[in-house]
Amino acid sequence: MEADDEKVNLTRFSLFFEEKRQFFLERASIFDFNTGGPNTMFYSRRIGLDEDFNLVPIIGGIRLIGRKNGWDVGFMNMQTARSDSLPSENFGVLRLKKRVLNQNSYVGGIYTSRLGLDGSFNQVYGLDALVRVTGDEYLKLVWGQSFENDFANKPLAFDNARYIVNWERRRNVGFHYRLFSSGTGPDYNPGIGFQHRVDYHMYGGRFNYTWMMPEKSRLVRHGPEIWVRDYFSQSRGIRESTSLDLQYTYEFKSLWQGRVGMEWNYENLFELFEISDDVNVPIGVYTFPQIKGFIMTPMTKPSWMMFQFEAGGYYDGKMLSVTAMPNWSISSSFMLSGEYIYSNVDFTTRDQHFISHIGRIKALLMFSTKLSVSAFIQYNSENHLVSSNIRFRYNPREGNDLWIVYNEGTNTDLDREIPSPPRLAGRTVMLKYTYTFRL
Repeated sequence: MEADDEKVNLTRFSLFFEEKRQFFLERASIFDFNTGGPNTMFYSRRIGLDEDFNLVPIIGGIRLIGRKNGWDVGFMNMQTARSDSLPSENFGVLRLKKRVLNQNSYVGGIYTSRLGLDGSFNQVYGLDALVRVTGDEYLKLVWGQSFENDFANKPLAFDNARYIVNWERRRNVGFHYRLFSSGTGPDYNPGIGFQHRVDYHMYGGRFNYTWMMPEKSRLVRHGPEIWVRDYFSQSRGIRESTSLDLQYTYEFKSLWQGRVGMEWNYENLFELFEISDDVNVPIGVYTFPQIKGFIMTPMTKPSWMMFQFEAGGYYDGKMLSVTAMPNWSISSSFMLSGEYIYSNVDFTTRDQHFISHIGRIKALLMFSTKLSVSAFIQYNSENHLVSSNIRFRYNPREGNDLWIVYNEGTNTDLDREIPSPPRLAGRTVMLKYTYTFRL
């Protein structure tokens, strides 16, 4: 298993980490039930990992994928062993999807269950539809509910529900837009899903205009983009946050591309927001502007880079975040990439300051189509930790994989606490073999 990318969370919401385990990545799209942004009713990282992303042993399971009478069907059932923080649990998911009306429209549904041997349970159902109404106009509808112990389960009530209404014009040229509304009740909890924000109603839209340039121009396309989002607390009935984002996007024929923009934010904090042990944002109402953007060099070159920045106000202080991501294809079988993230938050009036550095290097060496080795080393100044991940993969044929994985963590600041932590934070060696049965 490849290690997760280290991240700094400057928001007051949970971070989303991509699935990296090969078993769950294969044909993963059949189980997709996206509910806007990173939110989803099925998030495979809930299986075999606890809330702190520590490994939970998986005893076994089954996954079936196929098509029957025009329906795409995905079924999965997994059983995990007991861990320090979780009981032995059974995870189940059934996803159905069928094309209707035309090749760009579908209806579908999902059902998930999470049952613990301690008597805990969580069950979720969801219904979704995407309809190509006419031409470039599309309508998306999502509705779902969760049911679990210790809550009054109310079928068809909003307290434990999730909804989305989305209308968009899908174009690459001219005027295009997206109008949307979404929300969740205070008791909605997708047990095998991911929910970025809870207990809210949100209304918003995105409006774009894109110009395609004539052949003699150095530009391929360019145009403005406006995002508007307005969030209201469902249980409190008052505005929670608002953002107005103005951006301008451009792309050159040389394949250089980028975006620059300004965002105005309104935040009404109902609870203390902690950035670190020593830095926090008190309860209150805040308004602040920010500028942000990115530049990316041509990805067709052997070496290319993307540079991102974000700066300006940040609640009652200011912030600066810079990211540089170089990539280098040394040959067709040897690739290097890196990333450096610098984050600086300054609350001068309250004498609180937060600075973070994250650096990582990835390398991939392919000896052949069947044999490869990859290395991933990263540093996080907030955790004072260097973590290393080396993976050896042998793939004799599609669906069969042998993995040897080595992980090691090294503490860099041994004087940060008493008693001092050991230099070696942890070391694991894993052997994994997967075999795919096709019926």
